This record gives sequence, C-alpha cells and structure tokens, in this order.
Amino acid sequence: MVRVFPEYRRRKAVWRDAGAEGRRPHMHRVMMWRWTIGLGVIVALGFARADWLARAPVIGPLVPKGRLMFGDTRAADAARILDELRAQTGLEPVVMAQHYGRTSQLAYYLPGQPTVYCAGAYMEGPRKQYDLWPETNLANPDLHADLLGRPALLVGGRFEQWTPAFDRVEEAGQLDGEHKKGRLIYLGYGYRGFPTSEATP
Repeated sequence: MVRVFPEYRRRKAVWRDAGAEGRRPHMHRVMMWRWTIGLGVIVALGFARADWLARAPVIGPLVPKGRLMFGDTRAADAARILDELRAQTGLEPVVMAQHYGRTSQLAYYLPGQPTVYCAGAYMEGPRKQYDLWPETNLANPDLHADLLGRPALLVGGRFEQWTPAFDRVEEAGQLDGEHKKGRLIYLGYGYRGFPTSEATP
C-alpha cells in the first residue's frame, strides 16, 4: 500500500502541471485506504463510548455492552467476595471461571492482578491457552498441590460442573455488572481438583 502513494502523487503532479484540467486522478486503492482509516477512527471512537451506542435506536441492542464494559464493576464485587472468603476461612482464596473471556477480564481488573484460572476444559469446553501454561494449567501437579484445600470464587458454569472439584459448593447469585442472566457465581470450599479425565482435548 505504501508504494501506491508515490504513484498517486506523481499522477496528481502531472494533472496539476497540465493545468488541472479534466478529472483529478483518483486511485481506488488510495481512496479505499483513506476510507478504511476514517472508518477505523469512527469505530474506535464508537467503542470508546459503547454506552452511547447501546442507547442508539436499531444498533443499540446489537452492542455487546457486557463484553466491552463493567469489567471493573464485576472485579470490584469479586474482590469483595474474596475478602469475605479470606476472613471466613483463614485461607487465601482463588478465582476460577468457566469462560476464558471472563477469566481474562477478572485477571486484568482484579486488584493486584492475581492469577485467575479457567476451568472451561472440564466443563464441556475445548482447551484454552490457560491449559497450556504451567502456572494456570489445573492439571499441573505443582499447581494442584498449591491450590489443594483452598476456597474459591467460581464464575459461570453450572453447579454440578463445579462440585467434583470441591468438598462443598454454594450458589451465590451473580457478580455486580453481570449482563448474562444465566452466568451465576458459586463459592467453592476445599479444592480437591478436577478429575483429569474430564478435560476436553
């Protein structure tokens, strides 16, 4: 694309030297490049204010607000729950999520950016990057030993998907700012690990 601009400038100079008569030279690739940059700026500004877009008629319902906003709100509520688990059990709690997107979001927004674990591979989902890194792979024996017996905030999934990995699991509603009605949270007590045979390859 960069090589096109000198040719465009050359044609424009020839057109000007000829008295700027006739049609100004336009090259489709140059025009497409400019339109693409313009559209990119508009989209970037639009997503920076997704709350405004979500109120717009027609396109408003199509805006994925939950993916773009409220990550900090959910993380603040998660931090509050973790503090309660810490005070209740005297142990350092962990955070596990069923969906890799929510895992990443919580890992980014939680104070101190602690490690958040993705259990999706044990819940009818494919393996994700979290299952490849030793520090987040729940099948890693060293990590398993570190997490053993600890309480956890569990995000998403179904109750029966979490129970094999904990001594006790309790439903706890939803995180503040959660946009999906069915995405519940649970409190897990006494982590014992997922049966490795349940992981989806």
